[in-house]
Formats: sequence, structure tokens, C-alpha cells
Amino acid sequence: MTLLTTSAIVAATMPATGFAKPAQQQDGIDAQPDATTAAPDSGEIVVTAQKREQRLQDVPAAVSVVDTGALAQTNQSRLRDFFSSVPGFQASPSPGGGGTQTLVIRGISSGTFSNPTVGIMIDEVPFGAAVTEFSPEVDPADLERIEVLRGPQGTLYGASSLGGLVKFVTTEPSTTRVFGKVEAGINGVSHGSSVGYALRGAINLPLAETFAIRVSGFTRKDPGYIDNPILGKNDVNDFSSRGGRISALWKATDNVSVKLSALFQRSIAQGQNEEVSAAGLGNYQTNYILDTGRSTKNIRAYSAVIQADLGPINLTSVTAYSTFEATAAQDYTSIPPWGTLAANGFGVPGAPSRYRANVKRPTQELRATFRTGPMIDWLLGGFYSDEQTFIRQAITAQAVDGTTAGTIFRYEQPINFREYAVFANPTVRLSDKFSVQFGGRYSWQTATYEAVTQSGSLYGGNTIVLPELVRRDKVFTYLVTPQYRFSSDLMLYARVATGYRPGRSNSANPNPLIPRVAAPDRTTNYEIGVKGDLIDNMLTYDVSLYQIDWKKVQLVQIDPVSSLSFTSNAGRARSKGAEVSLTLRPGSGFNLSGWLSYNKSVLTEGVVSTAAYAPTGATLPYSPRFSANASIDKRFDISADVTGTLGATFSHVSGREGTFVATPARAIYPAYSQFDLRAGLQYADWSLTLYARNVTDKRGLIGGGAGAYPPSAFVYIQPRSFGASLGKAF
Repeated sequence: MTLLTTSAIVAATMPATGFAKPAQQQDGIDAQPDATTAAPDSGEIVVTAQKREQRLQDVPAAVSVVDTGALAQTNQSRLRDFFSSVPGFQASPSPGGGGTQTLVIRGISSGTFSNPTVGIMIDEVPFGAAVTEFSPEVDPADLERIEVLRGPQGTLYGASSLGGLVKFVTTEPSTTRVFGKVEAGINGVSHGSSVGYALRGAINLPLAETFAIRVSGFTRKDPGYIDNPILGKNDVNDFSSRGGRISALWKATDNVSVKLSALFQRSIAQGQNEEVSAAGLGNYQTNYILDTGRSTKNIRAYSAVIQADLGPINLTSVTAYSTFEATAAQDYTSIPPWGTLAANGFGVPGAPSRYRANVKRPTQELRATFRTGPMIDWLLGGFYSDEQTFIRQAITAQAVDGTTAGTIFRYEQPINFREYAVFANPTVRLSDKFSVQFGGRYSWQTATYEAVTQSGSLYGGNTIVLPELVRRDKVFTYLVTPQYRFSSDLMLYARVATGYRPGRSNSANPNPLIPRVAAPDRTTNYEIGVKGDLIDNMLTYDVSLYQIDWKKVQLVQIDPVSSLSFTSNAGRARSKGAEVSLTLRPGSGFNLSGWLSYNKSVLTEGVVSTAAYAPTGATLPYSPRFSANASIDKRFDISADVTGTLGATFSHVSGREGTFVATPARAIYPAYSQFDLRAGLQYADWSLTLYARNVTDKRGLIGGGAGAYPPSAFVYIQPRSFGASLGKAF
């Protein structure tokens, strides 16, 4: 996996087997007057982190770009596969959580099963749910890049971007010519006995001078390596995924374009990538009861983007509709009180939980860019979202043969989160070198937690209905970013930016003594950074120092009365750190790149109660003090027609602590390091890539323990894996 930093493409030494179009096509017309578009061979990276096309070198914010071509070649298709390649980024899977995970940027996390602190975008469309933590992932089959924005992004991107944002950018159709790509790969994993595969393909078809479509698809299977000796099953955590995308671009006139897109992806995990610590079990083993461990995710995203250049003003309309469905069957037998209730009430040993969540979200954004006089560039816009989430869960009593003896607990809850927002982002150019970017966003939000229905033996066989809860909030976020360009190769910036996430309801908890709702929490980021190139682009650097103040931290706790979770505002926290990224290109086909991140994230005002032990000074969950990554790649000519590449990556993550629990006994995740190798051959339009990840087979612990469901479950990085991919471009 390769990280693109500042103005250099580190992946330049890797085989050119990605699905990106062969030349940078400027089909869009939303570029600002200051946007610089690089020639295909210039090594410059163009991003849309600020809703406009800009060189990454010119963006006054901390942004990392992930090379999706390299991800596809080495079968790194999920965030947990490559998070360690991005400074300050963590992905901690939740054992028993049905494939959910907690995403953390710059240490901003309040723990497992909380509202998300990292936003997800697919192109210009917000994805997932703002009021519950779902983190959909997109296969790199037809992605041009992944942008990771570090620090709060509330002004341009709205809710749930307290710590930052992950933006999946798909490849656009081109009206120039027919081209495409097919790729096939196989892979295996240590401690597993089966073989995985990946098939990907994409084609671009211009149907007229002004109209083109692009079609892509993929299917893949990752082999399992977790065994269940209790059930006599091996490799129970097989994972498969398939999907596709079709997009169309119509240049209606020289000044108007319309882009339509439809994306589908379905993922099935037969079992979770977690092992259980229990008597009689060893490494890579679990003891979950029959018919548990399986989870599914279905993603659908539809969008229509209209861009119009009206001379002095550019208009962009983004209309979208997305759906997300997740299911999970989890073993709650060892989690009090569920196993005891199954045994005492129904005389059976098992207590499985079956969970389903559906999210439907139409959104509309309209924005305009224009210039007033020679000094001020404007970006103005409005946004609307109507998120509808339906959650249902049933915990049953299950016999050894898998039959259900009765229902212990069942609940259903519809949630509607509606948001209207307006935003403005002017940039004032005080000179050719000095400018100041301002930003403000005002949001009107209504969260309706409709009546919750609960039943089962937990309530004596009765059905209870908890009343509807409605919360309305008005939220203002802002940013101020002065920027000084000493030259085209050196830029200094400062940044004050805010983010927020919506409040959270406790309407599903029947205990009247707990708060009915948690208020929104907010972050304010203070940052200074410098980006530059030295010695004719031989050395590229990106350095940032930051402090993030977090108010009204939402903390998930377990109610000792009802055994159900609830959320309260626990106080304040602060995250301080530094990030340094360097890329060196000494010539002769060499690329050396690396980064170092330091972060200290602690509660500055905590809470200690029977439901949570989160004292002042406690480290925030999943936040390493140090993390680092270093890569070396070498391209060389084997013959006049064949080019070879060799590469290696070393990553390190220091120790972390798990989610807050009711006692001081939080989970501890020791430091770990990972070493990856890769090699490639390029002949004409053919490419071959070989890779080995986690070569030393390290057991890096990234999730589980106290606070997990069950607390005896643990998630480690994937053991040693290896594979090969063969691609053909046309």
C-alpha cells in the first residue's frame, strides 16, 4: 500500500495497474481560479478536499491521499487493511459488533458503539448514518483515490466529522477514447487452508463526442483463518464481496455537464476476524455457538451531479440517494445477563443476538463559486439530508442444535435525522502570496427517535412501548485559515476549524434515572503546518502541529439496572500532536517515503460512576502515542520492454487503550510493527504484482477485551498473507 503525500506520487515506482484513466481528464468545470491541474507526468496530485480542484500542495489543511491502484494489486480492500499507512488514522474493529468498527483520526474517539467521529463521503455524497456508527467501505475496483482529511471538517462537510473525514473518489467517465482494465488475483493467509481470489474489470466507452459511460465490476473472496473447534469447523471467517458501478457523463454544452452514477456492493462475512480467550482455546480459535458470527453489508449509492459554468459564476448541484443495510448474528451467551437468562428461563445454553439496521438517506447540495473583484473567491452552498434509520434486535434462547426456545429481548426503533444547512467559504487574497480563507456553516437539525417497542422474557413476557423523543438543535461551525505562499514550492498555513456530531438518544433504555438524550459535542482544531518541495521536487515534506479541544464528550456507558447502553456528555478532552511526512526521490527509480505521528489525547474533565470509569487524565480510546510508516520502492529496467519494481513497507503503532468501561480494567493493546514486501513486472499493457503482507506474522492487537461483546473476544491484524495479481490494460 502506498501513501501519496503533498505533490509527489510515491506510487510512481509501482506498476501502473490501477483503474485510473491514463491521462488527467479535465471533464469537470468546477475548478477555482487558483486551482492548478497537473499534467499527467508532472507528479502533482489534484484533490477535491475543499470541494474544488486544487493541487494537494496548495491545500491549507492536513490531507493524505491513498493510491487505490496499489490497494487493488495487494488485496487491501478494507479500511482495517491500510489504516496504518495514513498519519494519525486508526480503525479498530468491534468484536461481536457484526463487522462494525470505530474509526479514529488524531485520537478523537469516545469508544465503541458511539456516534461516529469520522465522516464518510463517496464523491460528493455523505454516506452512512450520522446518529449511529456504521462505516461502509468501498472496494478500490473503480476508485481514483481515497482522500483522508485530518482534523475537524464541520464547515464544509457537516455532521460527524469531529476528527476528520474519509472521502472515496470514484473514477469519472472520459469522452476521449475507449480504454479499460481487467485484473485477476489469488491470495492466501497463514493459519488458513483455503485460497482466495479477486476479479476486477472496468471499461470506458465514449458513445458520442459529448457522452460517455464507464462500467466496472468486481468479485473477491478472502480466505478465513479462524477455527471453531467446538463446532468442528475451520476457517469460519471467510469473507466475500462483489459489486459494480456504472456512471455516465454528458457534456450537454461547452458549459454544462451532467454526471450520473450508480454503485452497488454486497459483503458477507461468514464469521468475524476475532478469536476468543477461553479455556481449551488457542490462537486463531473461537467458541461461538451455532449460526452466529455471520454479518452482511449492502451498499447502494445513486447520484446526479450537474455543473454549469455561467461565466462569472459556476453552479454545482449534487442530488443523491443512498441505502445501507447491515445484519449480524452474534453470540451473547457469555455476556451478563443474557446467558443466565437463557439457562434459567428456557433451560438452553445459548443466547444469540440477531441485529439488522437499515439506513435510507436522500441528500441535496447546491453550491456556487464565483469571484467578487480581484481579491475574493467565494464558495456558497446549501445542503439538505433526510436520514431514516430502522434498527431491530432480538436476543433469543437457543438450544445446542440451533433451535430457538424463546425470546429474551426484542426491540425495534425507527430514527429520523433531518438536517438543513447553509455554508459560505470565502477566500480573501490580500496579495499574490498571502490569503485568508474563512468559513461558516449553520445547520438546523431535527432528530426524531420514534416510539421504541421492547418485549421478551426480560419484561416478563410483556410488551412495553417507550415514548417518542424529539430533539432539535442549531449548530454553527467555522474555520479561519491564513495561508502564505513563499513560492510555488513552499507554503505555510495556520488553521482554526470546528466540527460536531449530533446528540444521541437514550429512548431505548427504560431506566427513568438516566438522561433521555446526550447533547451534541464539538471540537475546535488549532493547527499550523508547512508544505514544500526542495531540490527540484527531489524532497517533499508536510509538517503539521495541532491541538484539538473537545467539549461535551459523548460517552457510551452500560446501565447496571437494565444492562442496556446509554450515552451521556462526560466532559472535555484534548488531543495534541505533530505529524511529519517526507518523500525523497533521489533518482535512478528510487522512492523513499515515510511519516511519523505523535499524539496525546486525554480527558481533561472526566466522569466516574457505576456505569463508567473515565477519570480526568485518562487516555482516549484507540489512540496510540506514536505511529510511523516507512516505504522504499525501486523501479528498474530488465530489458527494453520489461520493467521491474521492488518495494517494502514498515509500519509501527504504539500501545493503546480500549473503550471506557465501568471499572479501571480497560483493555490494553500492546505496540506492534508490520513489515510488507512487494514486487512487480510491467510488459507493454501487462502487469504482474506479487506481495506478502505482515511477513513476520506479528499478532498486532487492534480491538476487543473489556467493553467488547463479548469481552473475551479479541481482534488482531491479519496474519501473514500473500498473493499475486495479473492485469491487462487496453
